Amino acid sequence: PRLVLRNGLDGLAQPDRVVPALGARRCKLLCTVSPQNADVATLLKLIDAGMDICRLNLAYGDHTTHAAIVRRVREAASLRPDRSVAVQVDTQGPEIRTGFLQNGSHEDLKAGDSLKFVIDYTFRGNASCVAVSFRKLPALLKPGASVWIGRTAELVVIACGRDYALARVLNNFRLYERMRINVPGAMVDLPVLQLKDRDDLRSFVVPYCVDFLALSAVQTAADLQFVRSILGSSGESI
Repeated sequence: PRLVLRNGLDGLAQPDRVVPALGARRCKLLCTVSPQNADVATLLKLIDAGMDICRLNLAYGDHTTHAAIVRRVREAASLRPDRSVAVQVDTQGPEIRTGFLQNGSHEDLKAGDSLKFVIDYTFRGNASCVAVSFRKLPALLKPGASVWIGRTAELVVIACGRDYALARVLNNFRLYERMRINVPGAMVDLPVLQLKDRDDLRSFVVPYCVDFLALSAVQTAADLQFVRSILGSSGESI
């Protein structure tokens, strides 16, 4: 049953707002699994605890490993016929990464520091300068643009040149080799599916009939049309 709130409760409810009854599930639970936690017994515990979707990240592992996990997920799901458990795979997608460091380890940067990005990927970086894998990065940026390294490090661009970009660090972070770079709001001239992703779709996603496909760095409707062309008629239900 559902409850319709018409007159509001202390100003919090909207007129005619429909809300689920108390105790009703409002979302699906998605769990990322790896070979270390994908045995049938563990998967059954996850299903019993509420897992609706089992997520595999194709950026790691190989098709043989992922196929074994899919089989175990479906075996576990068959033991819980009252539950619907889907399989989702995430593509690796296009990536922009930092280069290697002189010390082969890491550098600690603090808020207020400057970090220069250069496009010569043979350059071994330090705390003030690091290479990037995408040669067109400086052309994408302009002063004031945001750049994220990893999931927590935010920088703001203060100057750009033909083969470099200079940014100011906004928060303390540790710079490692080969960290992922994101440029929010920029149209990155990289295909939504790299060669590895296309092979993943043709050799794994379609043959194993996964339920959902999550794509990285989708920018236009044409990206989705391209993915659909790779999936073909055999992947229409994905």
